[in-house]
Amino acid sequence: MTASPSRDLNGLRVSRETSEKFEHFATLFQKWAKSINLVAPSTLSDLWQRHIADSVQIFQLFPGPKRWVDLGSGGGFPGIITAILLAELGTDGFTWSKVTTRRRLFFALHCMRREHAAPCIRFASRRRPK
Repeated sequence: MTASPSRDLNGLRVSRETSEKFEHFATLFQKWAKSINLVAPSTLSDLWQRHIADSVQIFQLFPGPKRWVDLGSGGGFPGIITAILLAELGTDGFTWSKVTTRRRLFFALHCMRREHAAPCIRFASRRRPK
């Protein structure tokens, strides 16, 4: 993994505490990615730019409290990154709901949420209607 630019992502400066949360998330993500296909393996070496910085960019476009619903099998982006950033701002009213049919992904994301004390993130393991 490349060195983390976690204090300055896309021109957004963050506190040392938030930087540490990003570092911790990246470590957990790398751990889980070894056993669960969270993102394409070809993008793991560029985790910071390809996934974390991209999530910050989405946050920059929509920075206020929002309600997000993610239908799919992705590895927790942009929801967990957005939750970390909103915690720094002290923003209430944000919810990010992840719906997935992948039980192992559901478990991994639940563990990452618990590690980051991000109650604004909700998960549902459901199959979409045919």
